[in-house]
Amino acid sequence: MNIPRDFVGVNSPPNNSMWVTCLAILFLGAVFLVAVCGGDPEIEMNVTKVVTPSDLVACDDARIWINITPENEPSADIVLVIDTSFSMKDKYNNIETIDYAKGAAKTFVDLVNFSSNNVSVVSYNSIATLEQNLTNNATAILDSIDGLTIPSEVWRGGTNIGEGIRIAQQELDKSTDESIEVIVLFTDGTATFYGDDVTEANYTSRWCGNCPVSDTICSDYAKNEAQKSKDNDTTIFTVGFLGGIECHCGNATSVFGRTLLKDIASDGTKTRYYESPTPEDLEDVYRSIYRHIYAATDLIAVEYLSPIFTVLGGCPGDRCTTFPNGLPHGKDGWRG
Repeated sequence: MNIPRDFVGVNSPPNNSMWVTCLAILFLGAVFLVAVCGGDPEIEMNVTKVVTPSDLVACDDARIWINITPENEPSADIVLVIDTSFSMKDKYNNIETIDYAKGAAKTFVDLVNFSSNNVSVVSYNSIATLEQNLTNNATAILDSIDGLTIPSEVWRGGTNIGEGIRIAQQELDKSTDESIEVIVLFTDGTATFYGDDVTEANYTSRWCGNCPVSDTICSDYAKNEAQKSKDNDTTIFTVGFLGGIECHCGNATSVFGRTLLKDIASDGTKTRYYESPTPEDLEDVYRSIYRHIYAATDLIAVEYLSPIFTVLGGCPGDRCTTFPNGLPHGKDGWRG
């Protein structure tokens, strides 16, 4: 007997099983194409299903195994955009925020498979700087991160988020292959500068104040540059540690900063905005983002069983939900 099945999305556990009783022998195989976070590139997923034991008699128990594995991993061009404004000198447990940010970025780089991926590094304060172009040379990338410093010039102490995004996209535009394009942007504040022409001579005219609580030309510039990147099929992840501006500027500024980072991030449901409760949590945040890059959505696998069958359990933790009476044909499903 063939059981109808439906698979949607990405990012399920690779193996799942459930016990059923009075079930006929079954083996199914399928291949599905699913989009990853960057949009057009797709991961080919192999899906197989088998029932054990293979020889059954009426009312014997059986286990259904559903195996979902990626056939290929897409290549990615990823730009790490890191805040180097004056506030990054603030200390948490006697360590400067910039050092936590550098450590998190290096943790991310350590996860990257450089046989198929490239990474670039951009720093930004009142202006933005390409520190390392796209490369698969891990040593060069790590060295560029280690070399990040906070400038001493007063005019470079601000936070020009839009310029960081613009320079990152400029580097991504150089890519000639079909890699997915990703920006991972970190800040400990909110947009206080704007424009691609900030200099020591004109910086006061490009400054929006240190503690904004609503949109300014600086936040508009950041959102506009982010939209240009998203229109170019770039996926943007934003990371905020907002404890500093909460302390220095108050709750209204931190709320505004959070809203801005959510607006900049890709995805209308804001799932690509990450907030780090403390600088010490940044490494875990960057690990989560790395996993997210290759798993944009959940995979929901739905199993249809005739009402004559009884589901005995075996779902992994809270990943499985059964609907014995509420769905057609006794549908059971689990979600990764």
